Amino acid sequence: MVDRGTFLVDTVPRTGRRSRPSGTPPVSRRWKVDRIHCYLLGQGLAGLNLEPKSHPLELSRRWQVWTELLTVSICHQANWDKLHSIVIALAAAEPSRIDPRRLARIPGGEFRRMFEGAYDADRIRTAERVRLLRATADTIETDADGPRFDWLAPGSIRLGGGSGLYKHLQQIEAFRGDPLQKKSRILVHDLLQYELISVLDPENIAPAIDYHLIRLYVRTGRVVPIRIELLDRLTDQGTPRVEFHTDLRAAVEEAMAYSAAAAQLRVDQLNQIEWQIARSFCTRRNPRCHGPFLPAKPIDVELKCLAERVKGCPVRCDCRGATDEALRSIVDPRSASPYY
Repeated sequence: MVDRGTFLVDTVPRTGRRSRPSGTPPVSRRWKVDRIHCYLLGQGLAGLNLEPKSHPLELSRRWQVWTELLTVSICHQANWDKLHSIVIALAAAEPSRIDPRRLARIPGGEFRRMFEGAYDADRIRTAERVRLLRATADTIETDADGPRFDWLAPGSIRLGGGSGLYKHLQQIEAFRGDPLQKKSRILVHDLLQYELISVLDPENIAPAIDYHLIRLYVRTGRVVPIRIELLDRLTDQGTPRVEFHTDLRAAVEEAMAYSAAAAQLRVDQLNQIEWQIARSFCTRRNPRCHGPFLPAKPIDVELKCLAERVKGCPVRCDCRGATDEALRSIVDPRSASPYY
């Protein structure tokens, strides 16, 4: 059980209306955001120079987009690096292996042979993933040059609105189950980092909140509970209701908007930085506050340099969990919903 005598800080005025960055979600009913601490943590990441990445697949832009869409459609509870590498290797060796027309009919045995290396044995859930992969592939039109995407215009595209990419992705089963659109947002982030798209409405670039980021934001003290006993649900015991997860993720999303503003980074850029920090330093077991990062969970060169300067986790200096054992003991909660 978490120590109840620790760290609850209210940075929200008692009167008047809350203000929050444009595009952030409604304030959580169970969690609140320490906006000052969000700003301090964000300032510590200011100045990181994130260069766009070259896509690892040396095929056309359409095939590159399809590898990202395919990966995200089945990425839940997977080792992202392994899954992405498998998809890229299949496409590089023989693009027909991942042709949407073929994957729309993929049997379970072939799915396992192609992708099982990306999942723990007790998490592969073949039938579920085959259904999602088939449904995703079935929505993709193809021609002689491979996959076609009507929304993939030569110029910039819109994310929001009735004709935006987020709305389009909601037509695909793998993307529409999550009320906070995690997979849709992951895909947008990936397409942006590889410069496969540019957007007309960057204000609609939204965070992709997963369990790694939830753990990081609670441990650092940027998201705090309205009632301290809520921390007891962030353990290995039990499976909180979906509403608990949705509320917590909404609070993390709001907090990230404040940290991104302080870091002078786009939300997708901060999202990628902090996701790497959470899974390679702020690990579920035995957080690596003093480093080094996990070799099996690589981080970008810019983060490596920052970690070397601070001699440990890049946010260690302003992280409340670094000096509070009770906070470091918090883990991400279990969920009955696979999209969490």
